[in-house]
Amino acid sequence: MDGTKIDLCIFLQIFSSWSAGLLQTQVKKVLPQASTSEIRLCYSMLRDLCSYGISILEDEGAYKVGGPGVIVEIDESQFAKKPKHHRGDAWDEVITIR
Repeated sequence: MDGTKIDLCIFLQIFSSWSAGLLQTQVKKVLPQASTSEIRLCYSMLRDLCSYGISILEDEGAYKVGGPGVIVEIDESQFAKKPKHHRGDAWDEVITIR
């Protein structure tokens, strides 16, 4: 992870929270001993790892969604709050796939 050292116990707790679908802000409340940068780094790494795994499966032709006679629709949306008149902080972008 880019030479960054994270305690294994903290990483496993962050991984568990990510697997459960918790937001990064929720993880910070549950794990106050983990820094925001550690949580952000772990979430980014886990997303990249999943994306890489899916791309490998797609390249091998093994990744298939649905089946004969099944129509699958994937909807991807991106949300972000932008501050008006340079006031307030911008929110992190959130991408949802359903």
